[in-house]
Parts: sequence; structure tokens; C-alpha cells
Amino acid sequence: MAEALKITLPSALDAGVDFPKIGELRIAVTTITPDVLVRMNITVVNPTTIDIIGGSTRFYNSAGTIPQGTSANLTAGANILYFKPNGSFNFRIADKYSIQEIGNNLLFSSPTNSAIASTAISAEIDIKELKYSPITRMAASNVFVGDISDVTGTLTRFIAPASDKINGSLSVSAFNYSILEELTISSKNVTGDVSDIDFSNLSSLNLSGSEKLSGDIDASANMSNKLTALDISLTDISIDLQTISAITPGLTSLNLNGSLTEGDVSHLSDYTYGLGGLKGLKLSGDVSRLHDDVIFFSNANQATGKNKNSIFSTTYWTSKKPSRAYILALEHTRLNAGLDQFLIDMAELDLHPTAISGGSWFRSISLVGVRTPLSDTAVTTLQGKGVTVIINTY
Repeated sequence: MAEALKITLPSALDAGVDFPKIGELRIAVTTITPDVLVRMNITVVNPTTIDIIGGSTRFYNSAGTIPQGTSANLTAGANILYFKPNGSFNFRIADKYSIQEIGNNLLFSSPTNSAIASTAISAEIDIKELKYSPITRMAASNVFVGDISDVTGTLTRFIAPASDKINGSLSVSAFNYSILEELTISSKNVTGDVSDIDFSNLSSLNLSGSEKLSGDIDASANMSNKLTALDISLTDISIDLQTISAITPGLTSLNLNGSLTEGDVSHLSDYTYGLGGLKGLKLSGDVSRLHDDVIFFSNANQATGKNKNSIFSTTYWTSKKPSRAYILALEHTRLNAGLDQFLIDMAELDLHPTAISGGSWFRSISLVGVRTPLSDTAVTTLQGKGVTVIINTY
């Protein structure tokens, strides 16, 4: 006699419940500030749909004046959507395998795309939900959740600032580094030694605030002159300053604040931009060898972070290069020798136009060391040019 298998479904599993379906992506959102207009950026390769599930949130026009329902079509290419959050809800993208980019700039931002939307909403996307999607860009602040080992191998850009919900190890196999062009991870829960990772294809590397990351980077071996921006601030990573000239031809932004980097500042002589990113570092060498275009340099101790090694710096000043045309503003920089000569040299120069119109730090000289009456006239001259001169003994 044939047996029949009877299956009784729980009452919750009925047509009125919108359960996740295979192939769709859900983005969980919690409202922090209701009715604030938020911009959302999604790029897809094939047309699909996006719906708002739960709550009273609605899509709006770009001005935030006309509600446009809870469903929208995503056309092939870049899509910009606007919504006003209310309560807890989900975005449902019907076909996650059509997603090419999450966030053209960042996934969620202000309506002008100029700031993150963290004061309006809190959102979550589980990284492993996109593991097998052919996505090339993931960019969102404090949205991605899960182990970094679950990122898809098709990524060329992974941008996740202020993202402590990401964990796991940043290892040689975490990304497909041969195609990765931009990497930003700021998470106190990501670990790993970056010494052996090949970053040579990157144009931007930002690991700021990932305080459990460590390792020694040899710029000439691990990087290339494709790199335009480097930030390892507030980590236990050190970059070999002796090799940094290998990447300075293209480098326009450098932040080593509060890392374990140390070395001779003369190795930065080819870097032509401001050097405000050397706070908390143990430095040595002749500050006068910096590039003529550098008009700001800081070796102050970090206000935050565990690496505060500036007190061990042994930097000094010999003499102004004849080619230097503008005053070099130093912030809490130790000059173990040549402090008087530095002030005398700077008194012969004028402020750069940027220093005149820019922040007050461009018009301030704050030194650690001993000054003598030899530089009294120089100090008076500098003050007459609008420069604040401060001499610290520690």
C-alpha cells in the first residue's frame, strides 16, 4: 500500500509574508532621523526592480517633494534613487546577479552626493550575499557586514570607511589583487599582516583605523607609482620610508599618522604635497631637505591612537635650500639642532598664497627645542608677516 507524505506548513508561511527569494538582495535599513531625503546609487548591467518592504518609507523625486511609491525600475547603467526613511524596512533588489556597482560614490549619501547618510539611516548588507555576483564595485560607509574573505573575486573597488561590522583577515587571498584598483577598509575588527600583500595594482589604499592590522610595507616591492593616495593611519603598519620614493611620482595624498612608520625625512624629498600626515611618528634627518613645494609639515603626537612616538624624533635643520621660495610651517616639530637657523631662514621668505588664504596651521611655526637670542630678530620679522611662533620644550 502506497504511503503519502503529509507536510503541514507553519501558519506564518502564507502568501501574506514576503520571504526572501533566491537571487534577490535585501538591504536592511533602520531609520535614525525620519523624513530626511537620502540619495542611493546602484549600477546594474541588466534591467531589474527595487522595492521597499515594510514601514512607511517611500521613494521621492530628487527635490524630495513628490512621493513616488515603493517600487522603482532599475535600468541598465547607473541609477540614482531618492527616499525618505521611516521606521525599519528593507530594500529588495530582484536580481542581485545584475548588480555591477553598489555605490557610484557611496551607496547612501546626502542628496548632493557630498556626504554620507549615517545620521539619517543605519543599513546592512551581508557580504556573503554578493559572493557569487559579478559585481565590480562595493562602496558604502558602515553598511557591509561579515567576513572579508567572502567578498567576490570580481571586485575592482572595495570602499568601506567606518565599517566595524566587517571582520576577518586581510590576507594575500582576501581579494583578487591583480584587478583590485581601490581598497578602503576601516574596521577595528579586521586583522592580518599586510607585509606580503601585492598592492602594486592599486591607485588608492586606505586602511585607516584598522588598528589590528600590522606588517612592514616595502613601497618599492609591494606598491607602484600607480598609487595616488596612501593612508595607514592609526594602524600597526609601517612603511619603509627609504623605499617610498618608488611611489612618490604619482602620490598626491599621504597619511601615516599614528602608524608604526619611522625613518629619515630626507626619503620624502621628492614628495611635493603637504606633509601633515606624519603625526606620532619617530622621525630623524634633516627637515631642510624636504621639497621646496612643501609648505606644511607636522610631527606632532597623535591626539588619538596608541602609537605616539614623536617624542623620540631626532630631526634637525641645517640650512635653507636656495631654491626654497616660501615659508615652511612646522607643527610641533622637534629640531634637535638648527632651531635658530630655521627661524632666521624662514624670516627671509614670504607666506605662500595658499598659506595666506588657507587654514591657520599654514601660518604657524611650532617647534620643540631650544631657541636663543640669535633668532630674536627673525621671530619679530615672522610675526610681522602674520606667522605665529611657538617654542615648546617637550
